[in-house]
Amino acid sequence: MHLPHLNISSLLGGKPSGTAQDSSSKAQQDAAAAAKPKEVVAGVERDVDHSAVRSWIPWLAAAKSTVVKDAKDSVKDAKDSVDGHPKEDPRSRHVSTCDVVKLICTLVLAAAFLAPGLWTTWVFIQFTPLHRDITCTIGSGLPEKLEMGMPGFSSTKFGFKLGFNCNNPNPYDVSFEYSTPGGVFIGKDRIKVGTAMQTPYSDSFFPAHGQGSVSTRTEVEITPQMLQSLFPELITSKGIPMFLSLNQTLGFHIEFRLFKFRKVYKFRTDVIKNCGMMLAGVAGVLSTQGKPGALLGPIACANSFDDLKIPDFSDGTTDGTIALSAGLMASDKLGEASRKKNLVLGSAMGVFLGGSLGLFFLFYSQLRDHDLVRQLPCCSLCRRSHGPNSRDYEMVQQHDFFGSK
Repeated sequence: MHLPHLNISSLLGGKPSGTAQDSSSKAQQDAAAAAKPKEVVAGVERDVDHSAVRSWIPWLAAAKSTVVKDAKDSVKDAKDSVDGHPKEDPRSRHVSTCDVVKLICTLVLAAAFLAPGLWTTWVFIQFTPLHRDITCTIGSGLPEKLEMGMPGFSSTKFGFKLGFNCNNPNPYDVSFEYSTPGGVFIGKDRIKVGTAMQTPYSDSFFPAHGQGSVSTRTEVEITPQMLQSLFPELITSKGIPMFLSLNQTLGFHIEFRLFKFRKVYKFRTDVIKNCGMMLAGVAGVLSTQGKPGALLGPIACANSFDDLKIPDFSDGTTDGTIALSAGLMASDKLGEASRKKNLVLGSAMGVFLGGSLGLFFLFYSQLRDHDLVRQLPCCSLCRRSHGPNSRDYEMVQQHDFFGSK
């Protein structure tokens, strides 16, 4: 602070110079002192010196700038702490070309793992369960080559053909192959009178999710002695029951294909179906003049003769239905194929889907490292709408602590 001018000689009690020049200088000084602004401090009037005040102006401006900057940084640090993002070095949020390439490569690699993972999952669903029942509709028996015999003298011979129209719901091919001949039985005691086998050269093929047909030819010969024992029943009844034991061999061609990986399981299994129908009596044969169509009634099939219910002639020609279920087949082979399917496809799903999930997590972590997630428009809107202290943060962005926009 500049001190006011003091006259040392007056303080010491001396007298001022008596020259005219000194008097003129003193008058000028008194006039200048009178022109200066005055201030009263504790009842004493003194001059005001503005030079000291002007020296504080640059310091006040710098202090204002520092306070505003520190206030804004404090608000941003507090907001980042609430959002769970600690304050980072601004240089770490710089995204270089190399960082962008890493992000793209990670995303592409994650998609490359995801595609086969989804394909493997679809294949696994298609083959689960491994076997679904094959349903077959049985057509009516068509007799042929009827030769009537005389009881005790000659045999009665005839044959008939059975047709099966089957539906294969499985995602693999199934075939009917040659098997050992089955038996033909007649009467309640099921006396064997012939054989049943597939039609020669009739290997049938059922495509995946498709339909196919297979036929069985049956040859029946009733000896004179057997015909003589059955003659009373043939005369007095509308008909007698006839039973067929159909031996069928099914071939499975299960193929698992995943890009260049290909695994095929082939095996055969025997299936025995027991069927039955009514054989017309002598009265029925004579009434139709030996026409083949009136010799046999509707056919029905079951897993065993005990469960079989043979329809009567009055039931018409309604077709029966049989199901080739896994329980009737080689369950051990199907079980082994199912376990291998679970192992191969389950491992592939674990590798591809697990790898894809890990790569997507790495991609997200890279976005967070460069603060790109917080810079996305959707995240910014969410943060402004629902984030804590968002209103205070926006107010600080618009106004500083000194009220200027």
